[in-house]
Amino acid sequence: MSGFGTAEPGFANLMLVNIINAACDSGSARPPGAEDINRALAAVSGIGARDEIEGMLAPQMVATHFAAMSVLRRLKGLRDDSSAGQQR
Repeated sequence: MSGFGTAEPGFANLMLVNIINAACDSGSARPPGAEDINRALAAVSGIGARDEIEGMLAPQMVATHFAAMSVLRRLKGLRDDSSAGQQR
C-alpha cells in the first residue's frame, strides 16, 4: 500500500489491478506472470508516491513507459527484449 501512497486497502487494490493490466502485453498470449507484476510494482514503488494523487500518477507513468517501449520495439522490428533480438 505504501507504494501507492495510501493506507486505504481498497485504493491500493484498485491501483494494483491497474498495474497488472498495464503489465499485460496485448500482443502476448500469456497473462503477466509474478515476475512481470513484481517489476511493475518495483517501478511504481521507486516513484515514491506520498499520497493518493501521486499513487494514481505512478501507475500511469509506468504504464506509459511500458506502452512506449512496446511501440519502440515494434518500430525496430523486435519481438522481445532478448539480446538476440537486439542484435538485428
